[in-house]
Amino acid sequence: LIVIIGAILMGVIMVVMPAFAQPFMNRVTGSDKLSIGHFNTLGYIVSGAVGASVGKKSKSTEDINFPKGLSFLRDSTLLMVVLYLVFSVWAAIVLPAKEAFKIFSTNPDNYGSFFMAAFAQALQFGIGVSIILYGVRIILGELVPAFQGIANKVVPGARPALDIPIVFPYGANASLIGFLGSFVGGLVALAIIAVWLGPVWGVALILPGMVPHFFDGGGAGVFGNATGGRIGAIVGSFINGLLITFLPAVLM
Repeated sequence: LIVIIGAILMGVIMVVMPAFAQPFMNRVTGSDKLSIGHFNTLGYIVSGAVGASVGKKSKSTEDINFPKGLSFLRDSTLLMVVLYLVFSVWAAIVLPAKEAFKIFSTNPDNYGSFFMAAFAQALQFGIGVSIILYGVRIILGELVPAFQGIANKVVPGARPALDIPIVFPYGANASLIGFLGSFVGGLVALAIIAVWLGPVWGVALILPGMVPHFFDGGGAGVFGNATGGRIGAIVGSFINGLLITFLPAVLM
């Protein structure tokens, strides 16, 4: 019975949530041809609504002119390399050496392999993101037109609900700002759980992961920017970081 009810609820959510997010998706893409089909849709809806509330006069993130020295921030691969190495150096400083170097299952006496492992992880993540973004172009160019046959004949007016990277090309700066804002939100939520909710209520610690904050946070940044510019992207993605930390903790 649980499996049947759960499956029905899942099917309903997969159709209803993209419909709820559609007004914000229209603002992102400038058309009514695409929907967002991702299970953090609640975070994108909240980010879009928050952006509309707090950033009415804020300029778009895409109008930001990065100084040449910070231009690397627009490249997800280079940004990940920097972040991974920063955290690996931090781990090497604050943790006992043998404990720190077990993180990547490397030789505890080989300091170089630890940092090279972190560097390799960063490259793997950044290259994966690049492949996804190239795939987005293929989806927009081939899958969406092919879907029109179904939309016209079987379910008139239907739209394809696609994964969250589909919105990244509509806000390259917003997606990176959203990632950073969401990650900060995750750190703040982690601190709240560690200092208060954990000791008092026994709430589980949810560590901020690069993958969910990059994809969910990046999407929240794009949605927040579409309705509220730079302020919307920052505040919306920060709240998204709180949501994807507190909600899993409650589920645990």
